[in-house]
This record gives sequence, C-alpha cells and structure tokens, in this order.
Amino acid sequence: MRKPKKTKEQTEAEAKEFADWCTEMQKMPGGLIDTDLKERQARRQFALFHLMKDGGWFTLEEVHKATGYPSATASAGIRDFRKEKFGSNQVILNYLGHGVYQYKLIINQDNNILMRMYGKPLNAHNQ
Repeated sequence: MRKPKKTKEQTEAEAKEFADWCTEMQKMPGGLIDTDLKERQARRQFALFHLMKDGGWFTLEEVHKATGYPSATASAGIRDFRKEKFGSNQVILNYLGHGVYQYKLIINQDNNILMRMYGKPLNAHNQ
C-alpha cells in the first residue's frame, strides 16, 4: 500500500521540525550533529524519533515499513536513543519469539530539549 502524498504544508512543517530537532540535538552533551552525525544519520534518528515518540511498541519490520530503513539500520538507530547525545532515553525490548522483538522508546522526561521543541513531556502516560 502506498503512502498518501504529503501536502506542501506537511512537507514544510516536517522540514522545520527536523531543523529544530537538529538545532536542539547540537545542544546536547556530545551531540554535535555536524561532526558526529552526517545529515543522513540525523534524518534517520529524526524519522525513528518521530515514529516512536508517543511510546508505542514496534517490531523492526514495522519500523522498516514506516520509515523505509533496513532492520539493522533501524535497530542501531533505536539503540542510539540510549546515548547521552540523543537524550539518555530508555529503550525497552519485548521478545515475541522466533527472533522477533518489539521496541518501545521511553523518553527521558528530564530532557529539556524535548520540552522546548514540543512544549510538553512526551509519552509520559505510556510508561
């Protein structure tokens, strides 16, 4: 099934949110986007964050379908959210069997960057 085409407003809003995210990530300890992450990697992290920020459970196959990133790339990106430069968040794994895991991002509520970007704590109700 094809994704619906984004409107110009949606595309512009997403571009602004990505730019804001990069700016805020540069303020994190060790979070120097320009030197530590290439733009492609920053876009990967943003896409994963945007998908997982509400605290839902996702298998790597679901992440792949939603973002287009291969499973290994998505898995590495999800693990990166534990790093200080990405907010020292929690990633919870749930084993479903046959080598399949679900991942859930629990956002560090002490992360002031997210408060500045979104104006409220994210996914606190899903913990």
